[in-house]
Amino acid sequence: MSMNASFWHEYQAILVKQKVALKAREWYLRWATTFEKALPYKPLNERTIEDVQTYIDLLVKRNRYQDWQLQQANNALRLLYGECFSLPWAKPWPVVVKNKMSERALLNERRSKKCEFKDVIN
Repeated sequence: MSMNASFWHEYQAILVKQKVALKAREWYLRWATTFEKALPYKPLNERTIEDVQTYIDLLVKRNRYQDWQLQQANNALRLLYGECFSLPWAKPWPVVVKNKMSERALLNERRSKKCEFKDVIN
């Protein structure tokens, strides 16, 4: 069962209250409604932390989104569950974006330090 238009207006009001940038609000709404459509048999307000974490993990695995987009999706769902539904499990927000960017950054940092070390030795 999908949420009605007045629910999504309420969600948008929360985005304004939370000072989400005007340009980002459309995307927050898109992330939330896409999440709603991802599990059509389960109402949004009955979904669990596991449902949200699985969805975010799926977005990461698709490897189509930049890290900031994944964080935006996570924040959109944080506001949906923490502010709109005020579910007990949503505060503090327990969902983590397990992205590969941090792993790549660490690897690059190690490589650059290795190169600096080699330069010193030579």
